[in-house]
Amino acid sequence: MLAGGRELWVVNAGSNAVEVIDVPSEGMMARIPVGNRPVNIGVDPFRGRAYVVNQLSNDITVIDTFRKQVLTSIRVEPRPCGIAVDSIQGRIYVSNANSNQLSVIDARSNRIIDAINVGPSAMGLALDTLENRLYVAKRDTGEVLFIQPALRVLVRAIKVGSAPINIAIDRTERQLYVVNRGSDEVTILDQTTGRVIRTVAVGKMPYGLALVERGGE
Repeated sequence: MLAGGRELWVVNAGSNAVEVIDVPSEGMMARIPVGNRPVNIGVDPFRGRAYVVNQLSNDITVIDTFRKQVLTSIRVEPRPCGIAVDSIQGRIYVSNANSNQLSVIDARSNRIIDAINVGPSAMGLALDTLENRLYVAKRDTGEVLFIQPALRVLVRAIKVGSAPINIAIDRTERQLYVVNRGSDEVTILDQTTGRVIRTVAVGKMPYGLALVERGGE
Protein backbone atom coordinates (compact mmCIF):
# COMPACT_ATOMS: atom_id res chain seq x y z
CA MET A 1 0.00 0.00 0.00
CA LEU A 2 1.29 3.47 -0.98
CA ALA A 3 0.12 7.08 -1.02
CA GLY A 4 -1.30 6.89 2.49
CA GLY A 5 -3.13 3.66 1.73
CA ARG A 6 -4.72 4.95 -1.48
CA GLU A 7 -2.63 2.83 -3.86
CA LEU A 8 -2.30 -0.96 -4.01
CA TRP A 9 0.72 -2.29 -5.92
CA VAL A 10 0.18 -5.82 -7.25
CA VAL A 11 2.94 -8.07 -8.61
CA ASN A 12 1.77 -10.32 -11.47
CA ALA A 13 4.19 -13.20 -12.09
CA GLY A 14 2.33 -14.48 -15.14
CA SER A 15 2.27 -11.20 -17.05
CA ASN A 16 5.66 -9.77 -15.96
CA ALA A 17 4.10 -6.55 -14.74
CA VAL A 18 3.14 -4.53 -11.69
CA GLU A 19 -0.37 -3.09 -11.58
CA VAL A 20 -1.18 -0.03 -9.48
CA ILE A 21 -4.76 0.06 -8.19
CA ASP A 22 -6.52 3.17 -6.84
CA VAL A 23 -8.08 1.81 -3.64
CA PRO A 24 -11.05 4.21 -3.27
CA SER A 25 -12.25 3.73 -6.86
CA GLU A 26 -10.82 0.21 -7.36
CA GLY A 27 -9.65 1.38 -10.79
CA MET A 28 -6.28 0.64 -12.36
CA MET A 29 -3.93 3.64 -12.35
CA ALA A 30 -0.95 2.11 -14.14
CA ARG A 31 0.49 -1.11 -15.52
CA ILE A 32 4.28 -1.19 -15.34
CA PRO A 33 6.32 -3.84 -17.25
CA VAL A 34 9.12 -5.36 -15.19
CA GLY A 35 11.43 -8.39 -15.48
CA ASN A 36 10.73 -12.08 -15.94
CA ARG A 37 8.46 -13.64 -13.28
CA PRO A 38 8.17 -10.94 -10.64
CA VAL A 39 7.45 -12.56 -7.27
CA ASN A 40 7.93 -9.90 -4.61
CA ILE A 41 8.09 -6.15 -4.01
CA GLY A 42 9.64 -3.85 -1.44
CA VAL A 43 8.94 -0.15 -0.97
CA ASP A 44 11.00 2.82 0.23
CA PRO A 45 8.38 5.51 0.98
CA PHE A 46 11.01 8.11 1.89
CA ARG A 47 12.66 7.98 -1.53
CA GLY A 48 9.53 7.12 -3.50
CA ARG A 49 10.92 3.87 -4.84
CA ALA A 50 9.54 0.36 -5.35
CA TYR A 51 11.84 -2.61 -5.86
CA VAL A 52 10.43 -5.58 -7.76
CA VAL A 53 12.08 -8.99 -7.44
CA ASN A 54 12.21 -10.77 -10.81
CA GLN A 55 12.95 -14.43 -10.17
CA LEU A 56 13.74 -15.73 -13.66
CA SER A 57 15.63 -12.71 -15.03
CA ASN A 58 17.69 -12.51 -11.81
CA ASP A 59 17.27 -8.80 -11.32
CA ILE A 60 15.49 -6.06 -9.39
CA THR A 61 13.37 -3.49 -11.23
CA VAL A 62 13.51 -0.04 -9.60
CA ILE A 63 10.34 2.05 -10.05
CA ASP A 64 9.63 5.71 -9.27
CA THR A 65 6.40 5.40 -7.25
CA PHE A 66 5.32 8.98 -7.97
CA ARG A 67 5.73 8.88 -11.76
CA LYS A 68 5.02 5.13 -12.06
CA GLN A 69 8.08 4.76 -14.27
CA VAL A 70 10.93 2.24 -14.36
CA LEU A 71 14.24 3.86 -13.47
CA THR A 72 16.67 0.97 -13.83
CA SER A 73 17.26 -2.72 -13.16
CA ILE A 74 19.88 -4.24 -10.88
CA ARG A 75 21.42 -7.63 -11.56
CA VAL A 76 21.55 -9.96 -8.54
CA GLU A 77 22.40 -13.60 -7.77
CA PRO A 78 20.41 -16.56 -9.19
CA ARG A 79 16.72 -16.93 -8.31
CA PRO A 80 16.02 -13.92 -6.11
CA CYS A 81 12.88 -14.20 -4.00
CA GLY A 82 12.84 -12.22 -0.74
CA ILE A 83 13.36 -8.50 -0.19
CA ALA A 84 13.65 -6.16 2.79
CA VAL A 85 14.07 -2.37 2.56
CA ASP A 86 15.88 -0.26 5.16
CA SER A 87 14.64 3.27 4.43
CA ILE A 88 16.72 4.74 7.25
CA GLN A 89 20.11 3.41 6.17
CA GLY A 90 19.27 3.34 2.46
CA ARG A 91 19.87 -0.38 2.03
CA ILE A 92 17.92 -3.08 0.18
CA TYR A 93 18.47 -6.74 1.07
CA VAL A 94 17.64 -9.46 -1.46
CA SER A 95 17.66 -13.20 -0.79
CA ASN A 96 18.76 -15.46 -3.64
CA ALA A 97 17.53 -19.06 -3.34
CA ASN A 98 20.17 -20.54 -5.66
CA SER A 99 23.09 -18.64 -4.19
CA ASN A 100 24.86 -18.64 -0.83
CA GLN A 101 24.61 -14.87 -0.50
CA LEU A 102 22.16 -12.08 0.21
CA SER A 103 22.66 -9.12 -2.12
CA VAL A 104 22.99 -5.72 -0.41
CA ILE A 105 21.99 -2.75 -2.62
CA ASP A 106 22.64 0.93 -1.95
CA ALA A 107 19.38 2.85 -2.44
CA ARG A 108 21.16 6.02 -3.54
CA SER A 109 23.31 4.55 -6.30
CA ASN A 110 21.19 1.46 -7.15
CA ARG A 111 24.37 -0.62 -7.02
CA ILE A 112 25.27 -3.80 -5.15
CA ILE A 113 27.70 -2.76 -2.44
CA ASP A 114 27.99 -5.91 -0.35
CA ALA A 115 26.97 -9.54 0.11
CA ILE A 116 26.11 -11.50 3.25
CA ASN A 117 26.90 -15.20 3.31
CA VAL A 118 23.87 -17.18 4.53
CA GLY A 119 24.17 -20.45 2.62
CA PRO A 120 21.73 -21.80 0.00
CA SER A 121 17.92 -21.76 -0.06
CA ALA A 122 17.36 -18.35 1.57
CA MET A 123 13.75 -17.33 0.98
CA GLY A 124 11.66 -14.75 2.86
CA LEU A 125 13.22 -11.80 4.69
CA ALA A 126 12.01 -9.53 7.48
CA LEU A 127 13.86 -6.49 8.83
CA ASP A 128 13.66 -4.74 12.19
CA THR A 129 15.54 -1.47 11.80
CA LEU A 130 15.17 -0.52 15.48
CA GLU A 131 16.84 -3.73 16.64
CA ASN A 132 19.23 -3.87 13.67
CA ARG A 133 18.14 -7.42 12.92
CA LEU A 134 17.52 -9.15 9.61
CA TYR A 135 15.59 -12.42 9.72
CA VAL A 136 16.11 -14.99 6.96
CA ALA A 137 13.94 -18.06 6.27
CA LYS A 138 16.09 -21.01 5.13
CA ARG A 139 13.84 -23.41 3.21
CA ASP A 140 16.08 -26.48 2.95
CA THR A 141 17.50 -26.43 6.49
CA GLY A 142 14.27 -25.54 8.28
CA GLU A 143 15.83 -22.58 10.06
CA VAL A 144 15.41 -18.88 10.64
CA LEU A 145 18.67 -16.92 10.79
CA PHE A 146 18.99 -13.87 13.05
CA ILE A 147 21.56 -11.57 11.42
CA GLN A 148 23.07 -8.23 12.36
CA PRO A 149 23.30 -6.84 8.82
CA ALA A 150 25.58 -3.86 9.42
CA LEU A 151 28.31 -6.17 10.75
CA ARG A 152 27.32 -9.21 8.66
CA VAL A 153 27.21 -11.24 11.88
CA LEU A 154 25.04 -14.32 12.46
CA VAL A 155 23.48 -13.90 15.92
CA ARG A 156 21.67 -17.25 16.03
CA ALA A 157 19.99 -19.91 13.89
CA ILE A 158 16.64 -21.28 15.13
CA LYS A 159 15.04 -24.52 13.99
CA VAL A 160 11.40 -24.16 12.95
CA GLY A 161 9.14 -26.35 10.76
CA SER A 162 9.73 -27.87 7.34
CA ALA A 163 10.51 -25.54 4.42
CA PRO A 164 10.09 -22.11 6.07
CA ILE A 165 9.36 -19.65 3.30
CA ASN A 166 8.12 -16.32 4.70
CA ILE A 167 8.40 -14.23 7.88
CA ALA A 168 6.41 -11.40 9.47
CA ILE A 169 7.29 -9.30 12.53
CA ASP A 170 4.87 -8.32 15.30
CA ARG A 171 6.73 -5.32 16.69
CA THR A 172 4.22 -4.77 19.48
CA GLU A 173 4.50 -8.28 20.93
CA ARG A 174 8.10 -8.70 19.73
CA GLN A 175 7.35 -11.96 17.98
CA LEU A 176 8.18 -13.50 14.60
CA TYR A 177 5.66 -15.49 12.57
CA VAL A 178 7.24 -18.04 10.23
CA VAL A 179 5.32 -19.81 7.46
CA ASN A 180 6.45 -23.44 7.10
CA ARG A 181 5.27 -24.59 3.70
CA GLY A 182 6.47 -28.17 4.08
CA SER A 183 4.83 -28.88 7.45
CA ASP A 184 1.63 -26.82 6.95
CA GLU A 185 2.10 -24.65 10.02
CA VAL A 186 3.18 -21.29 11.39
CA THR A 187 5.92 -21.11 14.01
CA ILE A 188 5.80 -18.20 16.46
CA LEU A 189 9.20 -17.13 17.83
CA ASP A 190 10.29 -14.73 20.54
CA GLN A 191 12.03 -12.00 18.58
CA THR A 192 14.64 -11.35 21.28
CA THR A 193 15.66 -14.85 22.34
CA GLY A 194 14.58 -16.94 19.36
CA ARG A 195 12.59 -19.26 21.64
CA VAL A 196 9.74 -21.13 19.96
CA ILE A 197 6.55 -19.91 21.67
CA ARG A 198 4.13 -22.19 19.85
CA THR A 199 3.28 -23.77 16.52
CA VAL A 200 -0.08 -23.29 14.79
CA ALA A 201 -1.41 -25.75 12.21
CA VAL A 202 -2.80 -24.15 9.02
CA GLY A 203 -3.95 -25.29 5.58
CA LYS A 204 -1.97 -27.14 2.92
CA MET A 205 1.21 -25.55 1.52
CA PRO A 206 0.94 -22.08 3.14
CA TYR A 207 2.98 -19.36 1.48
CA GLY A 208 2.31 -15.75 2.54
CA LEU A 209 1.08 -14.04 5.69
CA ALA A 210 0.11 -10.60 6.95
CA LEU A 211 -0.41 -9.18 10.44
CA VAL A 212 -3.49 -7.01 10.96
CA GLU A 213 -3.82 -4.78 14.03
CA ARG A 214 -7.22 -4.83 15.70
CA GLY A 215 -8.48 -1.41 16.65
CA GLY A 216 -9.00 -0.91 20.37
CA GLU A 217 -7.37 -4.23 21.34
